[in-house]
Amino acid sequence: MLRFSNINDFMNSLVHQKFFKEILTVSAVVIIFFFGVLRQVDLPGFYMDSVNPDYMAAQYINQEIPNAAWRMPTVFFPILGNYYHGVQNFYVDLVVFKFLGISAASVRIAQALFGALIVACLYLGTVLATRNRLIAFLAAVLLATDIAFLASFRTQFYIILGGEAWLFASLVALWRGGRLGYLLSGLFFGLAIYGYFVLGFFGPALMIFLLSRPDRRISHWVAGLALGMLPYVVGYASFIIAAGGVSQAIETMRQAIGGLAPMSSKLSFWGNLNHVLQMAILAVTNVGNELMIFNEGIGGRWSGIKVWMFVGVFVGAALLVAVRFRHRPALLLAVLLPPSYIGVASVFGSRLWVHHLSVLVPIGYLLIAVAFGGIVRGRLAAVAAVAVAAVMVVGNVRQASHFHERLAATGGVGKASNALSRLAEDALTEPDTLYVFPEWGFFMPFNLLTANRVPYILDPAQIDRANCRCGRVVLAFWAETDVKKYVEALTGKGLQNVETRVYAQRDGRPAFHVAEGRF
Repeated sequence: MLRFSNINDFMNSLVHQKFFKEILTVSAVVIIFFFGVLRQVDLPGFYMDSVNPDYMAAQYINQEIPNAAWRMPTVFFPILGNYYHGVQNFYVDLVVFKFLGISAASVRIAQALFGALIVACLYLGTVLATRNRLIAFLAAVLLATDIAFLASFRTQFYIILGGEAWLFASLVALWRGGRLGYLLSGLFFGLAIYGYFVLGFFGPALMIFLLSRPDRRISHWVAGLALGMLPYVVGYASFIIAAGGVSQAIETMRQAIGGLAPMSSKLSFWGNLNHVLQMAILAVTNVGNELMIFNEGIGGRWSGIKVWMFVGVFVGAALLVAVRFRHRPALLLAVLLPPSYIGVASVFGSRLWVHHLSVLVPIGYLLIAVAFGGIVRGRLAAVAAVAVAAVMVVGNVRQASHFHERLAATGGVGKASNALSRLAEDALTEPDTLYVFPEWGFFMPFNLLTANRVPYILDPAQIDRANCRCGRVVLAFWAETDVKKYVEALTGKGLQNVETRVYAQRDGRPAFHVAEGRF
């Protein structure tokens, strides 16, 4: 029997036991999440935007070959990956690659660490908001098994979800409360926006919630937000210096953002809203990730059921908040988050795609957790909740299995084919070779998977035997119709015996072509 000399020892023991249990619970949901992440971890192949800015970590680690890179000019260390997102993945990659090396698995593990943080914060935030550990655990497990969430760490969606990890940390701090809680909440929300600017679309919801609280400490939250946004300030200052001044920087930005045209949607407000809602449905059902990986949606009945489930919970929660506004502050915030994001996103309309709406998948499970965490009390209700969650987990697992069956059969399609990984593997065994990537989609995954140890250029006009000191040149391109053009480009540079061959997908269909010759 345990004996305690005084009440303080007893209370400390209880605190330590409770803390240990929380660590075990968080560890359990994170392990479940990584089980899904590591399943066929090398598939699909790496689409170009699914490793940006990660590929720069390979260049930083191995600097012997000055291969081409697309990055913002800077006079300091890397701070911005683009005008609208940071490079937090770059710094996480440096640490992960140090211990695990550079490989398809290590890249996906590094990217998925942000997903693990979201799962953990979903649990912790729900516990703080509702004091219901059972519902918090069940919601975290549901998110950790949803392929719409898991598959996002195999596509370019990963970078936006990386920013969302800070949003969930912000909610945990906000529900923790106090001066420090509000300060950290603002700080983490600023870092979320630094992760990717669209996370700022949740700002109106957070401000409404803060203004509704009798204990509001808006000045602390805003001070934290200013601190969290500092990376943008430092990043743009570095960019201005590197560009040669404010006017040069503005002109560079004008040309870049003018091409992106973020506000150029031609739809009406209702058209924009309808577009955003359609993109949200594609995100929740995982069709967005499927389009990126398979060039088609593979669907399934369960994915449609999930959409109606999220909508039903949102409507019910909104009605509950309307009736008991002051008694459900946590639920108020959870209800405000989706319309806040969708409302601001509608301003951009058709300029946004599915990956920008992928952030709603974790938010949907947060809403479920907070809504049911406040009403599921008692043994009978708990048993019912476990039974419903078990059915939902089965639905998630079956949908994930269907996804992985298609993944195993194809290895990914088109620009997401794992044939890109085979190209990198071949390059590591073929010395004295220069690679040429004149088309979009090749050089970033190639650079990463070869750990920046194989030279390449982006323009056939740059082929020069004296400079490359190579005896062989390989040029990769996507369409068979361009065979003649690229064969002539190589022969025009003095290469002999130029031939072409196909890199095929697992299902036998061509993924891309290469033309190769020798000096």
